[in-house]
Amino acid sequence: MDVNRISGYIPGKMVFFLMQVCKGLGQRRRIWLTRHGESEYNTMGKIGGNSGLSLRGQVYARLLPQILMDRVVPLAGSAPPPVAVWTSTLARTIITASGLPFPKVQWKALDEIQAGICEGMTYREIAARLPGEYELRRRDKLRYRYPSGESYMDVIQRLDPVISEVERERECVCIVAHQAVLRALYGYFMNRPLAEVPSLNIPLHTIMELTPQPDGTMAETRFEVDVDLAAAREGLAGDGGGEKGGDHQKAARGMPRSASLAELRAKSFVRQLDAFGRLSSDSDDPGRLMP
Repeated sequence: MDVNRISGYIPGKMVFFLMQVCKGLGQRRRIWLTRHGESEYNTMGKIGGNSGLSLRGQVYARLLPQILMDRVVPLAGSAPPPVAVWTSTLARTIITASGLPFPKVQWKALDEIQAGICEGMTYREIAARLPGEYELRRRDKLRYRYPSGESYMDVIQRLDPVISEVERERECVCIVAHQAVLRALYGYFMNRPLAEVPSLNIPLHTIMELTPQPDGTMAETRFEVDVDLAAAREGLAGDGGGEKGGDHQKAARGMPRSASLAELRAKSFVRQLDAFGRLSSDSDDPGRLMP
C-alpha cells in the first residue's frame, strides 16, 4: 500500500486501520472468545482479584483443548493449523488456556476491569458499605469508574491495540479473557451500540466463534459447555459406574486414571447455538446436546 500526502491524527489512524485490515484480507480464519473457567471468586460472587479456578472451572479447562481443535479448519496437506492464543496476565485465564496446544501470549490489556477499592467485594457488600458508589454505577454502568479503578470506557480505550492486532492477524485467534473485556471486544466485532456493551451476555463456559464475512460483518456461533455433565461422566468412567465416591467434586479434582477426555468425547458436552441463543440447525434434536 502506497501512502502519500497524509497528515493529521484522524487520517493517520484511518491509514493505520486500513493497513492492518489489508494484511488479513483473503484469509479464512476464525476468532474465538471465551471467558476463563469458573473461578473461586465467581463461586462467592466476588469481583476482581486473582483467584484460581473452581472445580467446575477446572473441568472447562480440561475440555477446552479438544473442543477448540474440533473447530480448527485443517490446512492443505494436513499441516498444523496456526492459532494464536491470547490471555490476560491473571491466573484464571492462564490456567484455562494452559492445555491449548498453541503458542500463548499474555496481554496486560486483557486484564479484567479494575474495581479499585471494591476489589474482592460482592455487589451486596458494595451496596451496604458504599451505597453512593453502588447507585452511581447503577445509573450509568458504561461511564461509571470505580474509586481508584476503571470504567467500561477505560477498558474500551485500553483494548484499542488488541483490536488492531486481531484485525491484522492472519492466523485464527483464541482470546481467553474476562466478562467486561469480552463485552467490549464482542461489542466492537459485532457492531453493537456502545450503550449495550456493559450488559452484553457473555456467560461462563461458552465459546463464541466469530467468522469474518466478505461484507465486513461477523457470523457468530456459540458453543455452550455442560461442565456438570462432563464432571459426572468423568466420575462414572473413573469410579466404576457411579460407585460411592464418584461424585461431582471428586471427578473435578483431576482426571480419573482410567478416563480421558478423548474417550469421553468433549463434543458430547457441547450445545451449538446461533447468535440469538437458539439451538443451531446443525443439531438434529433440539432436546439433546451435540452428537
